Amino acid sequence: MLPNRHQHGSKAKTSLEALKISLRQLRWREFPFGRRLPCDIYWHGVSFHDNDIFSGQVNKFPGMTEMVRKITLSRAVRTMQDLFPLEYNFYPRSWILPEEFSLFVDEILGFDILLMKNLKPMLLEVNANPSMRIEHEQELSPGVFENVPSPVDEEVKVAVIRDTLRLVDPQKKKRKDTQCQTLEHVPEVSEELLGTGPAGRGEGDTPRSPEAGLPSLCLKQVFPKYAKQFNYLRLVDRVAALFIRFLGVKGTTKLGPTGFRTFIRNCKLSNSNFSMASVDILYIDITRRWNSMGIDHKESGMCLQAFVEAFFCLAQKKYKSLPLHEQVASLIDFCEYHLAALDEKRLVCGRGVVERRSAVGPCQTDGLHLTPAAHTPLLNRTAAASKFGDYRNPRY
Repeated sequence: MLPNRHQHGSKAKTSLEALKISLRQLRWREFPFGRRLPCDIYWHGVSFHDNDIFSGQVNKFPGMTEMVRKITLSRAVRTMQDLFPLEYNFYPRSWILPEEFSLFVDEILGFDILLMKNLKPMLLEVNANPSMRIEHEQELSPGVFENVPSPVDEEVKVAVIRDTLRLVDPQKKKRKDTQCQTLEHVPEVSEELLGTGPAGRGEGDTPRSPEAGLPSLCLKQVFPKYAKQFNYLRLVDRVAALFIRFLGVKGTTKLGPTGFRTFIRNCKLSNSNFSMASVDILYIDITRRWNSMGIDHKESGMCLQAFVEAFFCLAQKKYKSLPLHEQVASLIDFCEYHLAALDEKRLVCGRGVVERRSAVGPCQTDGLHLTPAAHTPLLNRTAAASKFGDYRNPRY
């Protein structure tokens, strides 16, 4: 009997034969031409461009157009589910794309590596759509070619595809959840009374796993397994986190001049030797140069790579006698320290406001008439809610 795993392979293309072999070894069910019902795993062997997808616009009240978008609505409902999980259990589990693709999407990349005479590997390029063909063309006679199976390609590519599918197997999580629920509900009874010890268990009673006859995984985890060893190399990731923090409410991919100045002020990077006018000049020069050699002119502002270059310039200005990596690391620590202090200050101020409001509460019960707070327009409240939602769920 085939396990209940459904794999959609209509987009497999060049990896079709290797994929079929992997699915046969795993005893999974394949739908090469798709089906109406959803599948557990969708295999894409070709790239697709979601930039060509356009959606219509509907006139709404001011501020409601953003609020009724699925992403904004999902963020707002998530906030309420965190506060009141029972009252807001009517909304299904949802994912915000593309920022949460990493939660359930896996991808196989192809690395072209050149081995030197001393066997030192040199990375040539990285392919987003590596060829998964397990045959090659062989010239039988002049001008006559035939596809011949390649044992090397089959040995390597089938193992990669099979083990990738084993890693993302949705049934593994279901089995773990089922086992945990079973252990929670079954009372603890000794094995001697149940007869489940080594002597009381027959060889045929042990359920055989579909992966029992397969070789061990050929894939090895690099990160976060070796995070302590290579964590010092993740400086650009920390710079990217700073960049994302100051992008703004809309979640754009480019940083505007206001966001860059806010970054400078919040991180205490301006002084008598580096004024805000110098900050504006630095922003304009670097942004103009990167926009002139880029191809994305739909959105104005500073891209991530331009921000990294500006960050390096700031690090070199502030720490002149250190190597570049130490300059950047020191500036990152400096910025993270001031931002953490700013967050703590905002938290303390927020607690103070709550305490003052709670102190005013008893006055209302004594019959005192207080002036109601000014009405906040819907547009402003929606923007504030969106900013709070983005702050609680940063797009890292």
